[in-house]
Amino acid sequence: MELPGGRLPNGRTRRGEPVKNAFDRLHRLYDPFMRLTGFYADETIIRLLRPEPHERFIDVGGGTGWIARHIAQHGPSVTVLDISLGMLSHVDGPSGVRAVCGDGRRMGIRSGVFDGAVLSDALHHIPETEWLLGEVARVLRPGGRLLMHDFERTSRWVRLLQTLESRLVEKVRYSSMDELGPWLRAAGFDHGETVRTRLAFFTVWRKDGRRATTEEN
Repeated sequence: MELPGGRLPNGRTRRGEPVKNAFDRLHRLYDPFMRLTGFYADETIIRLLRPEPHERFIDVGGGTGWIARHIAQHGPSVTVLDISLGMLSHVDGPSGVRAVCGDGRRMGIRSGVFDGAVLSDALHHIPETEWLLGEVARVLRPGGRLLMHDFERTSRWVRLLQTLESRLVEKVRYSSMDELGPWLRAAGFDHGETVRTRLAFFTVWRKDGRRATTEEN
């Protein structure tokens, strides 16, 4: 599904073409590289998400659908949203997994339809983090949960990776939990649980059921 228009609602242009083009070129190498480095960490993601069979999830920037397939094995239906058709060409697995080509900052999806959302190794590729988190909150039901997994910029090795990736693929910027916390609260999330490794973080937040976005009112 191609999303209409070239601008976000506040007038900012989308800057997705460099990352789309890069992953359209590299899509065949992505899963082998991620398995080799061990960064998929699907066991930790499943443990923190605790998916139930009746639930609906969206994997934003979900690429080849690797994480979605592992979630779907526990029974939920999972939508993989990604801007790269090359990456989405690898999406397969249980019948509950479907691929949608689109921009996480403007999904073109009804409000409040998902029980959970995942942003794994995607946050640093998507500009306008505040807008992205607001859009994720919009498509989640009250009480829905968001799991984010990414490298954390507080490590000097991650800052080196940021420099290399910016030169080889596109300009990226890794975040820290100290930065993300205020943005998540502003988007209407409450903190649940955070697990840190030497280079990365896993964090789960829940959409505050007492707050409703403008789209839901």
